[in-house]
Amino acid sequence: MEQKHEKIKSQVADLIKKSKSEKEISKLLDIPLGSNFRDRFSIKWYIRCIQLKNIASLGGKAVHKKYPDLNKRLVKFMHLKTKEKVKNDSEFAKYMHKKAIERGKITLTKNPEHFKEMAKISHQNTKIYRKDNKYNENYCVSRLPGAKKGGKIAGPNNIKIMRKSLTQNILSKGGKKGGPIGGRKTVEILRKRKGMKYGNVYFDSAMELECARLFMKYNIVNNFTEGYDCHVKIGTKDFDFFPQRKLFVEFHPLSIFDPNETYESYYNKRRFALNDAGYSDYPLIILTNLNEFEEKVLFYFKNEKK
Repeated sequence: MEQKHEKIKSQVADLIKKSKSEKEISKLLDIPLGSNFRDRFSIKWYIRCIQLKNIASLGGKAVHKKYPDLNKRLVKFMHLKTKEKVKNDSEFAKYMHKKAIERGKITLTKNPEHFKEMAKISHQNTKIYRKDNKYNENYCVSRLPGAKKGGKIAGPNNIKIMRKSLTQNILSKGGKKGGPIGGRKTVEILRKRKGMKYGNVYFDSAMELECARLFMKYNIVNNFTEGYDCHVKIGTKDFDFFPQRKLFVEFHPLSIFDPNETYESYYNKRRFALNDAGYSDYPLIILTNLNEFEEKVLFYFKNEKK
């Protein structure tokens, strides 16, 4: 897959050198133009990749020309910084040690017997604990299972408290931004859980998997690739099939339509998404059952050959 993209990039770069426009490159290579560089595998996306690569290489060369000893300078700078940090830390430790000694001296001047009294109190407390069997050799050992259980319970409880502490405002904003991304991720996870796999691609249902097999049966596609000609992401929508990258095919049975949604309204939504992303020249076919495959998809490819 990577070799294929590198080959396309080199072809696009050669055509740019020949001063070809984006539309001309799209027609010559038979690759969609795309609305902007965010549309993966479109001409604008490939051009953006080439531009970024050139900028990075030019920037690196310019910096090395201006500062040939840049790496040496950076190493020296980091070495000096670490020395300063060590020095500051040691000075701070000395300062705190002096302060502690001063505090000890102050307490001793106020009450010379202070430390002796504190030692006596701690000694008496340990005696009391030993008599009551509250403090013994097995005490720490007996606490271990409780500590382990407590850790496991406290972890999820802390997460619940943190979630509650978040305001609805923040959650709603995060939901709006993460909605399309999270929705796609959820769909991908559900696909894998269902286990409807054919080749290297997971499908939403057994019927969709059968539809993919029909593409192979009639030699329209040799093998599907996720994100390239199967489950293609266009804007915020996912399209089931993009055979030979010539037309979009959606397998959407009528039984899963919303009660208020019709075949026409669903088609219009999908068509609008494609037009908005720069795929207005690409046809769209919606299959409500597998029997329609021959009369719609096969019919299209047979007429195209003629």
